[in-house]
Amino acid sequence: MPHGEGGRTVEHERILERVAKLLALAGSPNEHEARSAAAAAQRLMLKYNLEELARGAATRRYEFRHLGTPTGRVDESRRLLASILSEHFFVETIWVPVWRAREGRRGSVLEIVGSSTNLELAEYVHAFLDATAERLWGEHRRERGIRDNRDRRTYRAGVMTGFAETLGTQRSASQEAGLVWVGDRDLRDHLRRRYPHIRWTRHGGNRRSPAYTDGREAGRGIVLRKGVTRGPSGGVPQLRGGGG
Repeated sequence: MPHGEGGRTVEHERILERVAKLLALAGSPNEHEARSAAAAAQRLMLKYNLEELARGAATRRYEFRHLGTPTGRVDESRRLLASILSEHFFVETIWVPVWRAREGRRGSVLEIVGSSTNLELAEYVHAFLDATAERLWGEHRRERGIRDNRDRRTYRAGVMTGFAETLGTQRSASQEAGLVWVGDRDLRDHLRRRYPHIRWTRHGGNRRSPAYTDGREAGRGIVLRKGVTRGPSGGVPQLRGGGG
């Protein structure tokens, strides 16, 4: 099978093009059209991954990427964002230790593992949601006349929770249509070989304050779309095709 940029096959490039065009349509001012286009993009990736799984392990190659800026503390919103990627965007996620040379301290960075095509989309989703949560918090502050960032993390956690609930509804609709994703066992095995001593930890969440409730409501209204160009910590990866 012919390969394109970064080892992706021509078929993978076509899938990304089609997803990008659907996400561009998701920028429609008509809310119903926007949500339908975003849901169609997700169904397309679901069908693609189910077909890849059916072809067998020989056709799949796994890679990894680090997302975001290494941080000393992983707050709830970032943990929830990692969970969104692993539950809905066909990658495995893990927080790996790194050395933050500028600060002279240890830290953690989010690593995603999966196929090149899925990594491309997951990286975009990560940057999109990070930037969108920050934008929504800024709008919330202005509307409420809030002068500090005391509730920023709590609000962002609510945003991620609300968006995850929307994705869960879309997943239920796909299951009713007979599209059921049970996970990629080969990918999970690959992650275990890469990190044979994974430790699982439990974390407490932010207090469920009005800021969390407001963020959750805002998160339910997010429509994944193409066109965000910059987040709070840098540029957002651009999917191919479909305009900006």
